[in-house]
This record gives sequence, structure tokens and C-alpha cells, in this order.
Amino acid sequence: MNDEDLRKIAEFDSRENTSAALFNNLYSWASGSQEANTAEVQKALWLMDEIILNDFKEQFVISIPKDTIFYRARILDKEDDKRVDKGIGYSEERLYGYNWEESKEPPAQKAKAGRTSREGEVALYLASDEITACSEIKPPIRQLVSVAEFKSTEDVQVIDFSKLKYSEPLDINDKKYNANARQFLEKMLALFTIPILIDNPNDYCITQKIVDHFREKNFTGFAYRSFYTNGNNYTFFDDTMKKFRWIDSRVLIHYATASLFVSMDKLEEHKDIRNIANVEQVVERETKDKLMNQIKSRQTLKGTKL
Repeated sequence: MNDEDLRKIAEFDSRENTSAALFNNLYSWASGSQEANTAEVQKALWLMDEIILNDFKEQFVISIPKDTIFYRARILDKEDDKRVDKGIGYSEERLYGYNWEESKEPPAQKAKAGRTSREGEVALYLASDEITACSEIKPPIRQLVSVAEFKSTEDVQVIDFSKLKYSEPLDINDKKYNANARQFLEKMLALFTIPILIDNPNDYCITQKIVDHFREKNFTGFAYRSFYTNGNNYTFFDDTMKKFRWIDSRVLIHYATASLFVSMDKLEEHKDIRNIANVEQVVERETKDKLMNQIKSRQTLKGTKL
């Protein structure tokens, strides 16, 4: 190995170490730690802006076209049965979900902390598809879920944190950054996907702080990948929320979950544990009719469970 090869390895290692240090300081700052180095935090924010808003802006600042369909799911409260004023109703053909007033973003007094917004902060959370919208609210088995369909009424600009592939390599400016851009960015974007396992509003403070940083630069829409599906989640703030029109809502039932437990053993006889055989691939019409009758019975027999 010649001197040039050794120099390149040393530069690569140095940039990796710099990236790790910048991310750790960004993380500490966003989580409210007093241990964050102010100068390193400023450099981390600079690097984030250079990658997302300058050098690779066309990759991350995108426009979602008018008439794009989005979805928003909400667990149907059993106390809302027969609440026609909220849109809930049943017919022979279908179950009707929450109306626009109940499907849109909650008011400040009811707004809970989320991935990108704080408690009491008005924000519209949407998903790219119905399965993503339903999965994100984690309904229990046999839970009724209202799924609303929204349509964008004009083009909407978002910062896209959901990227997995890029049209050009992110390392082309590493010498300028004196850091490994891909490593830094992958760690930062992962924060928007990793599930929060403990119901604690403080668990979201890091992604909230990053979003605040971009909102201060007048960005009001954000996209990020779902951990549970291949779809994307979206958050919209301020006037951007007015660019969506409620189309309709329907009620779904979380019928079953096919669990998959993957074996870490290297022995062939230890197979993965799957429950897919216990789940009907296509639910028969007869089964759906029985479920419908149970749901209707619940209207008159309060407390009856599916």
C-alpha cells in the first residue's frame, strides 16, 4: 500500500469520525442536553443545510402535485356510535367514517405530541396510502378505524426526509464538508422512522427540533418514511394545511395480524415462526356480513365487543 492509499484511508477515517461527532452533538442539542458543544452544533446545522437546502436541494425539496391523494386514520371511539353529527353512520352497503371536522387536524387543545409537532401544536398528519395511515395509529385487533381520504387542491412543497436513493452520489462534496455526508444524513433521517416504543412526549423532541429548524426557514411540509410499511408519512403546518380537501371517510376493521418471528439461529431445523396460515388471504363475504352485523348490534347493545 503506497502513501497515496494511506492518505485516502486517513482522510476517510477522519471524515467518518467528524460525521459521528457532528451527529452526536446535533442529537445532544436537540434532546436538550447541556453537554452539546455549541460550535459543533452550529457546524452540524450548517452541514444539514448544505446537503438538504443547497448542494442536493433538488433531491430533498420537492413539489407534490395538485390532486394527489392522501389518507388520515383515526380510531373510532365507541362513544361516537350513531353520532351523525360526526359523520358516523351505517347502511346496508357500507360504514361511514368521521366527517371533515372530525378527520382533519385536531385543534390545539386536543393536539398530542407527534413525530414532528409538540403537544398543543396544530399539525395535519397524513399518509401516502390507507395501510400506512392505519398502521401508524397501531389499532388493536377488532378495532374499528375511520380512514379519511384527502386530496391536495394545489401543488405543495415539502422537505423529503424519506429518500432511500439519490440521482447523484452524496459523497461528491465530502472534501468541502470535511465530513462523510451520507453517514451523517443516514443517521439524521433514521430519527424520523425509528418507532417510539415508550409513550413519552419527550421521545419526539429530537425530530421536533430538527423540523423547527427548517420551519424557521419557512418550510411547512415534511415527508418521512413509515417504519411499519413501505409508504410515507407527511406533516403539514400553517397555511399549507388549507391546501387539502376532505373527500370521504370509510370504516375499516383491524381484522387480524399475521405475526412473523425471524429465527437468528444458523441451524436449518430452526425455522421462522409464521402465523400467516391462520389468516384468511381473502376474507369471504359471509365473514364480512357477520362482522357488519356485530358492529350494528353494538349500536343498540353498548359495551358489546367484537
